[in-house]
Amino acid sequence: MPAYNEEPVISAYLFAGNCVSIKITAQIAVSTETSSAGEGIDTLHVYVDDDSGSHLLMNMGDGVYADTTLMIGEGKQYSLHFVYKEKMISGTTLVPSAPQNFTQSVDELSVSKIEEGTMPTPGSFQMNDPISLNWSNDDQSYYMIIVENMESSPELIRDTTSTRFRITSFRNEPAVTDQYQLRDQQFQYFGTHRLVLYHLNPDYAALYSGNSNSSQSLSNPTTNITNGVGIFTGISTDTLFLKVNKQQ
Repeated sequence: MPAYNEEPVISAYLFAGNCVSIKITAQIAVSTETSSAGEGIDTLHVYVDDDSGSHLLMNMGDGVYADTTLMIGEGKQYSLHFVYKEKMISGTTLVPSAPQNFTQSVDELSVSKIEEGTMPTPGSFQMNDPISLNWSNDDQSYYMIIVENMESSPELIRDTTSTRFRITSFRNEPAVTDQYQLRDQQFQYFGTHRLVLYHLNPDYAALYSGNSNSSQSLSNPTTNITNGVGIFTGISTDTLFLKVNKQQ
């Protein structure tokens, strides 16, 4: 494998319906075994090809290259190529189709608020049935669910000092499946939540798995880039909404 400083790190997620945007950084040494993304590279001529031709991306600064007129289409193939340190860097991806028949069993639920130093009275605290999310997956593709609280100042459900990690979003790992269940204890805040279903390529799932919990950390050598590391992949999504109310 080439030395870490000879390979660029690519972070390119082509979302159907969005314009093309790609992040390119240089690798930096972390230890004798690993390396990670460093500063953005702003001296490249980066091209993305589709069925309409080859498109030179604009340098936006900090290693970001984009074309605000080139919109990503589902079901289309895209190729990336540029020269870095006298080597041709390239990658190809197919943007998956939009998720089909995405449904939820309920669009609202009520949960009890838990205050510091208080205990629910007997019989007052009841768990809701799991919320079932379902979609079609006839071709055995990878899917992932991300749940995001949409409130600007959300109210905590469990307002206690024992709440160590307060997060407004959570996700499952990419999987070949057509369903997912949400449970009360996964939600930390009241309010409207966005349920985003991601239709993914296998290369995204491999990168996510290789980095334990996040596809944004690119220190692992898992990659679909020729003469580089990182990811160049297509993604399509569909969105539902769920409201978590305070039980009166």
